[in-house]
Amino acid sequence: MRIAPRPGPLGEVAGVAPTPYGLVEVEISGEQAVVSSPVPVHFVDPTGRSHRVAAGKHRVPMRRAQTLTERTPGNPCA
Repeated sequence: MRIAPRPGPLGEVAGVAPTPYGLVEVEISGEQAVVSSPVPVHFVDPTGRSHRVAAGKHRVPMRRAQTLTERTPGNPCA
């Protein structure tokens, strides 16, 4: 199973998806994700960094992609 969350500017998000083997749950807070899954997971953060985790509950580091305003030089809003 592949999980590739894109929380954007939200600081905390959570989601649940049913599978034939049970529920897959993901909770994101800051730069950390907690993945609980009955099957192995391929987790891809917004920067493209990839983690493969076995079935079970795991904490996964999650880097956030820079927003457009953070990358734009000279932007007074950044």
